[in-house]
Amino acid sequence: MKGTNIIAMLAISLLVLSPFVLAHNETPSNETALEITEVSVQDETVSENVEITDAGVSPDSVVYGLDRAIERINLALIFNKIKRAEKALLIAEERLAEVEAMIEKNKLDKAEIAQQKYKEITEDNEKTIDEIESEGDNETSAKVLRDVIGLELKAMSHREKVVFVKNRILERQSGKMTEEQIAHLREVFDKIISKASEMENKTAEKRNRIKVKHKVLAELTDEELEDFEAELKQKERGKIKEELKEKIKNKASSGKKNADKKMKSAEEESDGGIEDEEVVEEIE
Repeated sequence: MKGTNIIAMLAISLLVLSPFVLAHNETPSNETALEITEVSVQDETVSENVEITDAGVSPDSVVYGLDRAIERINLALIFNKIKRAEKALLIAEERLAEVEAMIEKNKLDKAEIAQQKYKEITEDNEKTIDEIESEGDNETSAKVLRDVIGLELKAMSHREKVVFVKNRILERQSGKMTEEQIAHLREVFDKIISKASEMENKTAEKRNRIKVKHKVLAELTDEELEDFEAELKQKERGKIKEELKEKIKNKASSGKKNADKKMKSAEEESDGGIEDEEVVEEIE
């Protein structure tokens, strides 16, 4: 009976607090960085804007454990494997941002906690990717192949972000930390890069297996299959770029609104100060 009450209390707490925690995560940060980097795709290299997400609730917060619990529940409720894998990639990026944020605050122990959580989400995502199936007819397998190609491109982009953040952190901390601390940072990021690469490799393996199935179902030659894959990859790359442009546009719009709001607030404070001076002069 006591155990049942504890579970009930926990469930109620999650329901009550989840809107606040989720709202915290979804609130755009004015410090969110929009960087330019090179994203390599096999033998091709394309230049694109890369948005580094905000850390959200970080390991030094008292609600960090609760936030992770809510996150796991929300992820488990996504039944489409592709969409769940894509969401997990976004979560992994948030863990990456947490690592960087904690290092910037010189909380290396908390950075290791975020790194461990990164490891957990990427390993779980590998299992999700492994469960993606392309059973059915030619049309179904083509759709799954398209989706997995898109997922693979996003996994590649994620790995590039990890390398980018690693280099940025090492550059910022050079001269501030001891050689031993810098070596420790390299070790932390090497672990993250390793997990990101494993996740990327898992998507590539899944794509190759689905390709074989689609070739049989669609009765394609090797050349036809390669042409079809290249066409899908080009479309997915274009789709990802459009999504990125839309995010940057929305972020810029949000930033402008915040700037206008601050400007208006400053003007009101300035006007208020002038009015106070005039009142003082009249009294004198």
